[in-house]
Amino acid sequence: MKKPIIGILCITLLIVSSLTVNAEPTHDKINKSMHVEISKDGKDRVITSSNKVTDKIKFEAEVNEFLGQEVMSLATTINLKDSDRYDYNGSYCQSEFDSDVTYSVITDLRVNGTSKAKWMGSNPVNCDNIKLEDSFTITGVAVSITLGSDWSVTGGLTSKTGTWSKDYDDEWIITHNYSNLDFNGYELYIKQKARGYYTFGTTTHDTSAVDSTLL
Repeated sequence: MKKPIIGILCITLLIVSSLTVNAEPTHDKINKSMHVEISKDGKDRVITSSNKVTDKIKFEAEVNEFLGQEVMSLATTINLKDSDRYDYNGSYCQSEFDSDVTYSVITDLRVNGTSKAKWMGSNPVNCDNIKLEDSFTITGVAVSITLGSDWSVTGGLTSKTGTWSKDYDDEWIITHNYSNLDFNGYELYIKQKARGYYTFGTTTHDTSAVDSTLL
């Protein structure tokens, strides 16, 4: 009587083992071509290219798909969006951002979004140095800002500015994904700016995307 039981147990173990192997996660190819940095508090992610990319347009589309922004479910959402371009050497440099400002009451705002600085040319493939600087300025009455650990905040009771920046050598794109940036106060006006700096040799070009809204 014991042998059939052992046989059944063996078959069961084989089935479980097979299911376990099949359940192993697969890793998308995009992860091999990207370098991702995450801030200590998780509010900021920075994505650059981890190797030489031959198709910049395809790589950028894959990064956008990888990020897949999540929008907080509150009563109202306002979009801040802009881009600025500088033509150079048969191609262009560009800074841009796309942010959702969500709120249930106009005294409490939350921002989620993505900004970029990029050089889309092939001669050279990379900038000697590329820098992205993001800033949010909020004005009103009794204003306050709660941002990620990689941000700095300046200002007083009626106006505050939060600033974030990163730069890299031998790189062509910086993608900054930010989440749960909180702004509070009364009679609020918010302005966002994404500024890119692109250095080739001894020359640096810059672009500045700006958008704002009064709540």
